[in-house]
Amino acid sequence: MNIRRVLLAATISAGLSLGLALPAHASEIRPSSLSGEDIQAAVDHHFANLSAQPVQPKGSMAGTDAVGDTYRVSVTGQQYGTESPDILTSCRNPGATCSLSRAVTMSATVSGGFGLSAGAVSAQAGLSYSVSVSDTVSCTSPVLGYNQLYIARPSGTFVFYNVDRYNLFGFHTGTERGTAFFPTGVSCRVIYG
Repeated sequence: MNIRRVLLAATISAGLSLGLALPAHASEIRPSSLSGEDIQAAVDHHFANLSAQPVQPKGSMAGTDAVGDTYRVSVTGQQYGTESPDILTSCRNPGATCSLSRAVTMSATVSGGFGLSAGAVSAQAGLSYSVSVSDTVSCTSPVLGYNQLYIARPSGTFVFYNVDRYNLFGFHTGTERGTAFFPTGVSCRVIYG
């Protein structure tokens, strides 16, 4: 048996037998107490701070890195029916209707949280979201005004999560908050533009 695992198990066992518990992170986001404007600000911040390629966790196994540290992902809130700012397709037809029809593939995005990938967040937090979703946009607009545009955007679940990291002895070494967007379908709407 790996010596790190033995030490980790012994440390956790000793901590539990002494009744030790980790305190909640003082700056933890509680989405249930956020207003609609605060949630929209978090969504805007998420999409504004995406890197081109999400950083993969170190090591070969989700939940550990190369030096023996481990992490635990916990979901602190979910906002369903969130729209991504990305426009998949659009049409304009002043004084009449227009239709959107297109096959699309949408990818999950992640921001913060020790650079975990969307797949690692979903798996480690016990979520069942896919990191890629294919769908067909098929929407018809109402009668559009002169300055109106009919658009389709990815729609899905916006997730707030915390990542707690522990060293190989089981001691808490840091917490970082993150957000993730998991597309589940497409939303069509009229906007001005």
